[in-house]
Amino acid sequence: MKKTAIAMVTKDRWNMTYQTLMSLYYSDQPKSEYDLFILDNGSSPENVEQLKEFVNSGLVPVTNAYFMGEKRISVAYNMLLAMTKDYDFRLKLDNDIVMFKTVTPPAKGSETSSHIPESHPGEVDPLSGAPRSGAIIGGVNSPTSRLQSPSVGIQSRGKKSFVADNSSRFLDHLTSFAEDNAVDLTALVPVPPTMAFPSAFNDAINRTLDGRPYLQGACMLISKKAFEMLGYFDERLDKRIDVEYSQRAIKNGINIGYHPSYWSIHIGAREQTEANPVRDQKYAMATSIMQNQPIPIYSNSSWEKVLRQIKKASHKHQIVNVE
Repeated sequence: MKKTAIAMVTKDRWNMTYQTLMSLYYSDQPKSEYDLFILDNGSSPENVEQLKEFVNSGLVPVTNAYFMGEKRISVAYNMLLAMTKDYDFRLKLDNDIVMFKTVTPPAKGSETSSHIPESHPGEVDPLSGAPRSGAIIGGVNSPTSRLQSPSVGIQSRGKKSFVADNSSRFLDHLTSFAEDNAVDLTALVPVPPTMAFPSAFNDAINRTLDGRPYLQGACMLISKKAFEMLGYFDERLDKRIDVEYSQRAIKNGINIGYHPSYWSIHIGAREQTEANPVRDQKYAMATSIMQNQPIPIYSNSSWEKVLRQIKKASHKHQIVNVE
């Protein structure tokens, strides 16, 4: 079994999903080094067909693609966590994230790319000026305040092999930082296309909820240790699942932090996925739960009851319909 699994939940926004998938295609990270699991969380029939066509194209090797009616985002991601619990790492990747130093073409209309596009990875990164030390913002090493880890840069040589910071080996960047610094919940800062990384980094490490730090989890690496200690995302929540999960990690003495000098581009930062009243209601409900109820030590998932059947279907079929 491979060391890392990538878990991505999609719902409509095919143009962004396509760019995220093509960013994986164009990255320097060898595709043989990870398994990709995708779950479609109630997209329109047109978006479902586009995703299925992409999966069948084989451009990016997909281990399994699951299709089901819309669930809470925590429930949707939990199914992928259940399917990847045996991996050393699993990467929670939103469907509007592009790895820097990759350039992906937008989809044209309903057309799905079933061939290698003509565009190519960018040679020059437009976002520069990264800080050169890793920010561990909470956990056993920092129970009450932020801590700058000592002299940790992407060019440091630790137990893992050297990873050049001009590559887009995003998993190597993340796992190297996680293992070298005992950070079991690690994220790449999601930088909006119009924002520079240093500004986004400083904004991210200073974000708090009720005075407690948290990670923006659009591209978040969860170690096996963290998953075994924390369990699943809180299935009461339909927003802010990364906030709750990372604050739960701190409560359990797990270090959380951002990679110091590699980041992701949040291409969907300015595009809302829901109408404002619906989005605001979900945010308010999630925030109320986190503020008014104790943060749990561990969360279970409803998927555990049917996991055996889903795994059985997954062994037989690449594309799985989940009732």
